Order: sequence, then structure tokens, then C-alpha cells
Amino acid sequence: MFEVGDPAGIVSVLETGVWALTGVLSLASLCLWVMIGRRHRAGQLTVRLNPQPRAIIRPLTIALSLGATVFSGVAINDLLKGKTGHPLEDVIIASVYQTFIIVALMALITREGDFDTLGITTESLPRQIKTGVTAFLASVLPVFLMMLAIQPERTKDNQHSFLKRIAEDPSFETIGWVVLTAVVLAPLFEELLFRVILQGALQRVLPPKHAILIVALLFSSIHGYPDALALFPLALILGYTYLITHRYWVVVTTHALFNAVNVALLYMALPTS
Repeated sequence: MFEVGDPAGIVSVLETGVWALTGVLSLASLCLWVMIGRRHRAGQLTVRLNPQPRAIIRPLTIALSLGATVFSGVAINDLLKGKTGHPLEDVIIASVYQTFIIVALMALITREGDFDTLGITTESLPRQIKTGVTAFLASVLPVFLMMLAIQPERTKDNQHSFLKRIAEDPSFETIGWVVLTAVVLAPLFEELLFRVILQGALQRVLPPKHAILIVALLFSSIHGYPDALALFPLALILGYTYLITHRYWVVVTTHALFNAVNVALLYMALPTS
């Protein structure tokens, strides 16, 4: 036991929490992969959600989407590097940028067809969420193994931007805005761009496995080295999940859960003074 306010005791509990959460999720992921392997061999691996005909996304929409993403990405990256000098202000402005881009992308893709055709539908929402949770668990083991592999490459300079912001200002306000940005806005924005728009367009002209691979490389590369290596398995799973379900909320759920767990682990790993 430790006394309230004992830094050493608090650190010990938090470290135990990190390893416990990582261990439980990794074990669940391993069990899921064993089950997937058995069902695959038995020909019972089916998770389709009655995909609708896919919309044809025009090159202009793709170009505008990528342009808006690059612009916002540069701005957000600058903010998360501490350009304003105030961690909370950085995260709030980054959240506003992401919200604006989500709205802009939604406006662009409405020109390509209705939301149902694009896979953005609340039909069978509980099942979509359940499928998203399953895909998240599938991503845990390969991503955690990659994280262990790249750990020697970790330095203070390439530390995750959100961890830096929380470390500089571990207030509830900063943590709350980080959660909003990483767990809500980032999945909405990135899945809309990479899965609905880019993968949806590439699947029209390329074999699905090639479309998934190209988008996975793009998705992981924007997160920088060494995170790109760890996120590549997640990107492949997101791409495959979107291919077989054609449902936006499925991949948003997967992405949001993944980011939520990582924010929790980052927070628990913060030094305690």
C-alpha cells in the first residue's frame, strides 16, 4: 500500500496499470486471432453488412480533399509542436482545424452521392460498433508488437505530440481537449479521407488489396517515423474492415478505440512529480 500523495506509490500503481491494460488487451487480441484462424479454416469468416453500391468519387474531389488535408496537417503539426507557446491553446486550435476539415470533406463528398452509398449510415449501428470493437481487438497485438520493436528508436524529439502537450500542461482542460481531438475528431477526419474517399476511389480502378496497401502506406506515413511502422498494421486492418463492411462507423469505432487506449497509456506513463 502507499500513502495518498506518495509519488513513488502512485508511479508504481500507474506502471502496473499500463502493463495490466496492455497485457489484457494483448491476450484478448491473441485469442481473437486464434478464433479468426479457426473460423477462416472452417470457411465461417463472414462479417459483411450488406454493402451498398459504391459511389464514384471524382478526381477533383480527391484533389481538393488531399489539398485541404495537407494544409490542415501542416497547420495542426505546427500547433502540436508548440508554436503558440501554450499547450492548451495549441490543442484547442488544432481541434477547430480538424472540425473545419471534417465539415469541408462532408460537403465535398455529398456531391458524389448520398451518404448511404458512401457507407455513412446508421443502419445496423449496434452491429457496426460491435464489428468496430472486434477490428480494434484484432489490431492490438500486431501494433503492440511493432511498438516494442521500434522502442529503441524512440527519442524525446520523436515523442508523440499529444504526450508532449499533456506533459507540459497535465491539466484536466488539456487532457479533455486532447481526448476530443485524438479520440473523436481524428478518427472522424482520417477515416473519412483515407477509407471513404481515397480507398473508395482506388477500389474503382485497382484490385482491393492494392488499394488497401496504398492507402495504408499513406495513412501510416503521415504520422511520421517511427510511429508509421507501428501504425501500418492498424492501417491494413482498417482498410480490410472497410472493404468487407463498407461502413464508415465501423472503422471510426476501431480508430477511436485505438486512440483512446493510446491516450490512456500515454497519460498513465507520464512522470509523476
